[in-house]
Amino acid sequence: MTKKSKEMLLQDNAARFTFYLTGNTETNQVRSELTRRLRLHQKAEVYITLHHAGIPIYPDAKPVLFSSKHPVSSVSMQSFPLFYSSREIKQLGADTTKIKNSRSMGVLLAEKYIYVLYNTGSSLLKWEYRTEIRVNAFLQYYLRGNPYPQPPEVRAIMLGRDMGTALRLLTSTGGYKKSLFMLDTCLLSSVFFCITSQTAVMPVVSTSTFCLDFLR
Repeated sequence: MTKKSKEMLLQDNAARFTFYLTGNTETNQVRSELTRRLRLHQKAEVYITLHHAGIPIYPDAKPVLFSSKHPVSSVSMQSFPLFYSSREIKQLGADTTKIKNSRSMGVLLAEKYIYVLYNTGSSLLKWEYRTEIRVNAFLQYYLRGNPYPQPPEVRAIMLGRDMGTALRLLTSTGGYKKSLFMLDTCLLSSVFFCITSQTAVMPVVSTSTFCLDFLR
């Protein structure tokens, strides 16, 4: 985005866009590296998918749950589903150091489960087993008591380009250095769902209806 367009958004709705467009933030820096640009594009696919499903994605549209600077809100399950991006979670600072290398795009809170969201695009994403295990443990510990009375079960949703990508996920052995996604004993091995982004990011009612029914 140009400087002028950023200023326009901040002037129009500062409460919504200050989080994204001010300071040393990922979306406020020029990204020339292909991998970083691809990462931002995959994040956008996740946000658009959730937006079509009517799930709040902007910080000003949901309770404050991950913050070291502001009082944490008491979250009612009546407000579910809610999505919190990885950037929002990292506002906790040192508490998230051990999960900073996670490939997740954020977490989706639903009544029964927490869903960690990933987007693998058209290829296998990088995967660090121990980091994703820590994500599972962190979410269960941090969200116990607010909003979940008991440690919640953590599941996962994987977005991919098409069903061919889904097949690659299911049959992957981790690549030559075992650094790519593969089915293991992490949170994705027991229950994970795959959504093709070619369909999900398109403005079709069926996708939104499916997402809401799925979360219920």
